[in-house]
Amino acid sequence: MARAFNTSTKLGKLLQKSGLKKLELGYASGINERILTELLAGRRKFTNSELVRLCAVLQCEAKDIEEDQNP
Repeated sequence: MARAFNTSTKLGKLLQKSGLKKLELGYASGINERILTELLAGRRKFTNSELVRLCAVLQCEAKDIEEDQNP
């Protein structure tokens, strides 16, 4: 059974809504599972390449994934 992922971040919410598993998102986007875990937890900032690939898989825009700088 796969471990749960953080759904408090925008990326986590989108991933949950998509119905994909973290491993499936990593495979489809070409992003390493460890990096994806860090992104989902909000412990790592997205590179432009990661944003483009995640947006393509999740069919969204960068603003839908990136956390607001001033909450």
